[in-house]
Amino acid sequence: GLSAGTSYDFTVLAEDAAGNVSAAGNTETVVTQSGTGVIDYTSENANIATVDWIARDLFADRNIGIGTTDTQGYRLAVAGNVIAEGVKVELQGNWPDFVFEKDYDLPRLDEVKAFIAAFGHLPNIPSAQKVKEEGIDLGDMNAKLLQKIEELTLYIISQNYEIQKLKEENNKINDILNRLEKLENKK
Repeated sequence: GLSAGTSYDFTVLAEDAAGNVSAAGNTETVVTQSGTGVIDYTSENANIATVDWIARDLFADRNIGIGTTDTQGYRLAVAGNVIAEGVKVELQGNWPDFVFEKDYDLPRLDEVKAFIAAFGHLPNIPSAQKVKEEGIDLGDMNAKLLQKIEELTLYIISQNYEIQKLKEENNKINDILNRLEKLENKK
C-alpha cells in the first residue's frame, strides 16, 4: 500500500489490442496526505469513482447516506446491515429506576395477563406490526426493556417472599402432623 505523507511518481504507458506499447508519457507526482486529522468531505473528492476512501476521520456538515441518497432527515442513514464493536446511545429522557420508587404502581400480574391476551404484546412495548412499520429507537427500547426487567425483578422478589411464607406454614403444618402421629402411636 501507499505510505502517508509520501511523494510518488507515475508514468503512463498505453498498450493497444495488438500489443503495441507507447513511449512513456509525462511523469505525474502525487503526494499522499499525512494520515492524521480530519479529511474534509467536499464535492471535489466525494464522488470520484476511481478512488477508494480510507480515512481515520471524516467530517461532513450535512447528512450522510451509505447505500442510499434518501437520508430521511437523519444525520446517518444506511441501506443495509451495520456491524460495530460498540454503540453508545446517550438518552435525554428518563432511565427506568423509577420502578424501584415507593410510589411506583407495579401492574398486577392478572392485569399484565389480560393485556397480553387482548393485544398480543407486553404493556408499553410496541407490537411486532408497529416495529415493522415504524422501526424502533434503540435508546428508548433499551429503557423500556430495562423497565420490564426491573418489574420482573420486583415480581420475583414478591414471589420469593410468598414462597418463604408458604414454606414456613408448611413446616408448621408438618410439625403439627408429626405431633399428631406421635400421639396416635402412643394409643
